[in-house]
Amino acid sequence: MADLTQLLLSLCGGISVVGGAAAILWRWLKPVLGVQTRVAEIERKLSHDFDAIHSLAALNQTQNLALLAMINHMIDGNSIDALKKTRDRMQRELLQTDVNPK
Repeated sequence: MADLTQLLLSLCGGISVVGGAAAILWRWLKPVLGVQTRVAEIERKLSHDFDAIHSLAALNQTQNLALLAMINHMIDGNSIDALKKTRDRMQRELLQTDVNPK
């Protein structure tokens, strides 16, 4: 009977040690595995933000050209062709610019 009790206690002790080691390893590995997911999400957002900034910069340049063409037209009354070209460029830029998050 004493040998059986001793064996049972040894088994329970072994299970406790293995369970404790597994818990420590899980607590150490869980954040490491979560970092990969977080980095992938951050890279996706960074790429989208870069594209949005690039689109806004192109649109800003087109708007500045439109303002410059309007100023030139106000000064000398000519440059109607330049205004038409700028209008067409602005329409293209506005139609292809998407700054909404995906």
